[in-house]
Formats: sequence, C-alpha cells, structure tokens
Amino acid sequence: MTGDVNFGSEPFLISLGSDVTIADGVRFLTHDGGVRVFRTEIPDLHVYAPIRVGDRVFIGVGAMIMPGVEIGDDVVVGAGSIVTRNIPSNEVWAGVPARRLKSLEEYREGATRKATFWPVGEYGDRWRSHLLAQYGQRGS
Repeated sequence: MTGDVNFGSEPFLISLGSDVTIADGVRFLTHDGGVRVFRTEIPDLHVYAPIRVGDRVFIGVGAMIMPGVEIGDDVVVGAGSIVTRNIPSNEVWAGVPARRLKSLEEYREGATRKATFWPVGEYGDRWRSHLLAQYGQRGS
C-alpha cells in the first residue's frame, strides 16, 4: 500500500489476496449509506456486503471499490475509477463507473512497447540521468 488507503468502517469485510498493490487515496466501501433515507420508516435497516480482491491486483490512485464487489486475479484498476460490479481475472478496468478497457495481455503488450526497463529499487542518480536522457528535461 502506498499513501493513505481507506478501508471504511467495516475493514473486517474486506479480503485481499497476495501481491496486491493499492495506491494512495483508494477507498473501500462495504456498506450502502443511502438506505438512511428509510430510517424513519425502517430504523434498523443496514445494507453491508464484503469486498474480495484477488491475487496480483493493482488498484490505482483514488479508486473507489463499492460494496459486494469481487475483483479477480491479475487485474489492473485505473486511477479514479469507481468499481460498482465484479471484475473478472486478467482484465484492465477504468472509468466512472469502471468498465472493461482491455485484456491484461493487451495491456502487457502496450506497456512493454513503451517501457523503460530498470532494476527495481535502484532509483538513484543513474536512474534519474537515464530518464532525463530518454525523455528530456521538462519543466523547471
């Protein structure tokens, strides 16, 4: 997890698989607060639903995962997405509400075409120089 991740008021209803990356500002909602409009007539009404996240999932900055959603294995959820329904394995989803953009294999093909390959964890001066040489200096 990177940054501030909000697991809501019922974090015990959320299960995360292995090798899951959750970016800053992601929110998990396990209840439907909208039913409060019925409190006068049905005072004890609550709607809860668990959230399940599979293995090898990336959830981008500011995404929101709604109650009852199941996210399969090997999934990318784009930044700012609102996930309102289940996501099958091996897919990339994004948007409001989130929808399927492409297969994970299509994403891999595009990413490797435009990638910079560099050893994980080695982000010193050589890395900075490499990126500046590849992309040029922008801004100040």
